[in-house]
Amino acid sequence: MQELDRLIRRHQNWSRLSAAFLYAVCVSVALNMFWEPGGVYASGITGAPN
Repeated sequence: MQELDRLIRRHQNWSRLSAAFLYAVCVSVALNMFWEPGGVYASGITGAPN
């Protein structure tokens, strides 16, 4: 049973890490393809025109 708990915990950690990595990739794509060409600041007040 202890082995199963350890396996479940490892799977949860990997899925959280994968989700964080996927989120980072999506945000970087959005930043480079939509926000910068549209003249929107990426930090500070989001949506402030350039």
